[in-house]
This record gives sequence, C-alpha cells and structure tokens, in this order.
Amino acid sequence: MAALNGDAFAADGVVYYPRGSCIPAQSLVQDDGDTGASHRGRTLADAFRFGQPNFVGVESMVTSWSSLQCKFADGRPRLIVLLAAFRLAFQDEKDWDASLAKVNALKKAFPDAPFSVLAEAQYWAYYAWDARGSGYAASVTPDGWRLFKERMENAEKVLVGNKAVGSTLPNWYELMIEVHTALGHSADERNTTFLEGATRYKTYLQTYITMRNYLEPKWGGSWKAVDSLVDWSVSNTKDTEGQSMYARLYKGVYYNLEPGKSIFKETLVKWPRMKAGFEDLMRLYPESKANLNDFAALACEAGDKKTFLSLRKKIGKDYIKESWEKNYSLELCEAKFGYK
Repeated sequence: MAALNGDAFAADGVVYYPRGSCIPAQSLVQDDGDTGASHRGRTLADAFRFGQPNFVGVESMVTSWSSLQCKFADGRPRLIVLLAAFRLAFQDEKDWDASLAKVNALKKAFPDAPFSVLAEAQYWAYYAWDARGSGYAASVTPDGWRLFKERMENAEKVLVGNKAVGSTLPNWYELMIEVHTALGHSADERNTTFLEGATRYKTYLQTYITMRNYLEPKWGGSWKAVDSLVDWSVSNTKDTEGQSMYARLYKGVYYNLEPGKSIFKETLVKWPRMKAGFEDLMRLYPESKANLNDFAALACEAGDKKTFLSLRKKIGKDYIKESWEKNYSLELCEAKFGYK
C-alpha cells in the first residue's frame, strides 16, 4: 500500500480514498455523466477482481460512497455503479466458478457487510441471465429456463435471507425489483418493494429507474403506467430535488427508445415539465456538463429553438458525445436552428 496526495492511498494497482470521504468531482477524473460513472465502476470492478484476500479497495470505496450525498457532478449518487461493477467483474472473469470463489472470499473478509450480500445476490442474478441468454423468450431452451429460475431463486434467497444487512444499502431494492420481475412475482409484491425503497432512500435514483424500466411497454407495461410512476416520483422527491426527477426519468425513456422514435410522439412526456426538470437539475448541479448537453439534446428533439440556442452558447467547447448519439447530432441541431 502506497501513500498518495492527501489521505489517498494505492492498493491493488488503483487509487482509493479513506472511509467516509467522498472524492471531489475534480480530484482524479471529471466525475460527470456516463464517463465518470464508467470510470468509477471499472475501478470498483477491478478492486473486486484483484483485491484478495482483504478486498481493501472494495470496502473503502463502497463505505465512502454509502452516503447519498456522495454524488457525481451530475447529481447521481456514486452508489449507482455498485451492482454494475459486480456484473462487469463477472463478465471480465469469464469463469463462473472463479467469480463465485471471489464472492465467497469477499463474504469471508466482510461477513457482515451489505456489499457482500449484494455481490452474492448479483452473482446469481447475472448467472441466471447467462443461462437464459438475451434473445426472445421463444428462443430459450427448456434447460435455459430451468437454470434461469433456479439461479434467480438463489438470488432471491440471498436477498430475502439477508435483508436486514443488505438493505442498509439502497441497491438491495433495485436488485430485489429485478428479481421480482424475473421470477414473475405479482405486481403488488414488486410495488411494495419499490415503495419501501423509495420511502427509505428517497433520492436514490436507481430504484426509480429500475421500476420505470419494467413499466415500459416492452416489458408488458404501458406509457400511462410510466407517466404515473414519474408523477409519483417527482412528488416524493420535490422537497429536495424540485422537478428534476421528471427530467431524469424521462431522459432514460428517451435513451431506451429505438433509434428514430421520438419521445414526444411515442410517450406521454410533456416538454414544459421536462424543461422545468432540467432547469432544476442545472440549478442543483450547475457544474455538470453532462446535464447541460442532455438538456440541449432534448430541447432540440422537442423543437424548442430558443432554449436550444441558449444552451448551445453555454456548452461552448464542452461537448459531451454521449448526449448526442440518439436521433439528432449536435451538428444537425445547429443546422436545424441556424446556430453560428
């Protein structure tokens, strides 16, 4: 272990900060948008894969991110990368037995830690999807369905049996919603889990996103159900987040749609409310270039020339590629509205 600047230290080949600290956005990389989330997720995944026997990096990072006030520059809690980091580690390992051995080693090192519970449950859930595959239901073999069910039930047992510990991190609820859906549990059961999580951790975005995803039409839901969820979510968080949850949740719908489909034609979203949501995002997190670019991209999609041109001036050279990879490129929007 080597000391670095300030209280930082290096172990397992990556940089960590001490328990209880939340790394400022400007410290190592620009922790903004998907680039920042991907960087932190990769760092955590590597700490899990290469951190035996004591997994000091995993414990350090997860503990320092446990406060929902520990955020990326765009306002999203750092904890949103936790489950994705475990999935990335399993994917990189390419060996399910080796991955399970690492999960068991993590449990041995931290038997009472919520992240150990979540690592084990995520292992079984991800292993279940490996058996099922990503194709249409009709393409899944009988053995594939059998293994999917067995492994997903293992994930459920881990989550339910260790709820008291696991749910001290909000990620427990997002994974439990996934498991409910995968096993075909009732909507009431899933709704109960969602409401408990959204009440206990009001500003943990991923709980809302996971629920919204499964309410979209491609999962058997409807745009009316999505709109009702968004309305409730805004009401649940408005005391601290204003209208920003409206923009966050419908922005995700925008990215989930097939290329070429317009969110303003396909769904029940209302641009004036989305605009107000983005304005609150910019008020709350003024340093985020990712939010600024997303706002401009949706203004272009909505045909709001005045708002787009104003935002384009603010963007200047701070172009975020990921915000412009759907229906309209930045260049096309500039041409559309005569920006010079």
